[in-house]
Amino acid sequence: MDFSEKIERELSWRGLYKESANFNSLNEIIKLKSKFYVGVDPTASSLHIGHYVFIVVSKLIYDITKMTPVFVIGGLTGQIGDPSGKQSERNLISEEIIKSNVKQISKQLSLLAKNIGIENFEIFNNMDVYKNMSIVKLFQKFGKLFNLKEMIAKDMVKNRLDNGLSYTEFSYQVFQAIDFLTLFEKKNVRFQIGGSDQWGNITSGIELIRKIKGVRSSVSGLTINLLLDENNNKIGKTGGNAIWLDKNRFSSFDFYQYLLNISDFLAENLLCKLTLIKKEDFNKIISESKKYPKKKLVQEKLAKKLLSMIHGENIFEEVKNVSKILFEEDYKNISFDDFLKIEKYIGISFKYENIGIMDFLLKHKMVFSRREFREFINLNAIRINGDIINDENRKIESTDFLHKKYIVINVGKKRKYLIKK
Repeated sequence: MDFSEKIERELSWRGLYKESANFNSLNEIIKLKSKFYVGVDPTASSLHIGHYVFIVVSKLIYDITKMTPVFVIGGLTGQIGDPSGKQSERNLISEEIIKSNVKQISKQLSLLAKNIGIENFEIFNNMDVYKNMSIVKLFQKFGKLFNLKEMIAKDMVKNRLDNGLSYTEFSYQVFQAIDFLTLFEKKNVRFQIGGSDQWGNITSGIELIRKIKGVRSSVSGLTINLLLDENNNKIGKTGGNAIWLDKNRFSSFDFYQYLLNISDFLAENLLCKLTLIKKEDFNKIISESKKYPKKKLVQEKLAKKLLSMIHGENIFEEVKNVSKILFEEDYKNISFDDFLKIEKYIGISFKYENIGIMDFLLKHKMVFSRREFREFINLNAIRINGDIINDENRKIESTDFLHKKYIVINVGKKRKYLIKK
């Protein structure tokens, strides 16, 4: 079995394989000791699990082929905006913000790649391709190599023409193609992977390389299926449902709770796509979970693997313990040391203010209207330290503080907030 078949088989059982270009040249590419290209969007200060799937795929490809991944962070392209998978124009982000994001994401990528076991990798900022290139040189060198008819025929462009597409975003595929060419020439990068919405950008790069280097050049591309939630919506920043990998943006406790409460279908899907679990082990846990559906075995396995890999080796057990303490709801018997653990993993939701409970909840958006607050009150769904609140005029009193320092406020069944004096 050749390398392309091995990769396709490994990605297919996980539900990741989408399509490939010139995949039959992969054996030749590997013989040439080539590297492969993995694009990373720096339009936020943290990666999310939609990015993490590419780190997992990079590890799978690395193990099969021993090719070095080159993580290409879009220091330039992040300022332009990729139209792929978008229904409308992006808001442009300033150069200063992109620079800051690139710095933070580079650190994250380095840590996550090492954690997952990729021993050799490179991080490349595509701003380095263009920082000394004038617009005139750009057009002189590359302008005539891009055919307008071919560019418009790309799905990522066709799908946006009715809603409007600026020249800025239309030009994105040009820059990604130039990135691929530059990496081909300077770093022997001959293989690019991306999400299914990146097909047009990847093939533009392959076409450019072949125009300049000759049609017999060994170069290939692969796309994988994007992460989708139960409603078939993309999990990520664009969909407004990003699960951030930076624990300061999405705490270990929130990460654990999110994974524990997803459906069996989504948990199985993410276990395939976001972990390195072997097929036989996956089938075994699915079989076992069907025998004991209430135990959430798949969700627990997923949470353990992801938290250990992303947030740290011992985080899962500690967060699981914090979760148990909180959801047993015996708040008045929680020790001070356990409150310190709770504070460590879920953080302080809000600082105490001497105002009524209704005003406090409204101010901090724990409820969104006085009407909603009263509905929760009528349902006995607002509690302080486990005690049901019936009086809408109730104030937070000094006697409410456990260990003279903490209050736990419940709103509904699952929303819990830690208040600190």
